[in-house]
Amino acid sequence: MKLLLHACCGPCALYPLDRLLDAGHEVTLFYLNPNIQPLSEWQRRLDGVQTVAAKMNVPLFADDLYLEREYVRRAADPNRCLYCYDLRLSQVQRRAAADDFEAFSTTLLVSPYQNRDAIVTRGTALAGDQLLFLADDWRSGYRQGQQAARDLGLYRQKYCGCLPSIEASRFKDEIRARHLAEAKQDSAVPPAPDSSPRK
Repeated sequence: MKLLLHACCGPCALYPLDRLLDAGHEVTLFYLNPNIQPLSEWQRRLDGVQTVAAKMNVPLFADDLYLEREYVRRAADPNRCLYCYDLRLSQVQRRAAADDFEAFSTTLLVSPYQNRDAIVTRGTALAGDQLLFLADDWRSGYRQGQQAARDLGLYRQKYCGCLPSIEASRFKDEIRARHLAEAKQDSAVPPAPDSSPRK
């Protein structure tokens, strides 16, 4: 089956991709994460997905959609996670339909920290009659994927992506300190032309 797999990060891609390739599917990764804050974190996670794509020898699409202002605006919205699932899954579904994929899925389904039921419900609805939303439950392989990421030396993030998820993380002080250090470093170096995702 020709399948487009949304990848939220490198570590979460490893186990689902391994299972899908073992099952004989033709998989393309799709990095699309407009929720990741700050921009340096977005880039770090893209780097991880690129490493996984190269290691597993699969194609990768990377969309530069980056909606920092929208996610700041929605920070207090109790339904922000549902918005985030819908935004990413709908974009993946559109790309899958446009490029003649038979199915699509997301590496979010490997995480025990995500709302699996909401993801499956929305993905299935978006698939309609034209596509299949593959709703495999990869959560049993979450730790295996994390260990594989550790073995590869991949960056393993400690929060989902948006600012409220930093606040909810038990590593929030460490995360803030790293982002502050990166912001200071970035302010000292002029950005290269056209190197940032669109806002």
